[in-house]
Amino acid sequence: MLVKPEPYDFERTLIAMLKVHGFLGRRGGSR
Repeated sequence: MLVKPEPYDFERTLIAMLKVHGFLGRRGGSR
């Protein structure tokens, strides 16, 4: 999974993490 730390890959991972965090947060409710 962690192979060349490219800027595009890094940004994509960041966006994915933010999306997952937001999804989990929305699912957990107002925490």
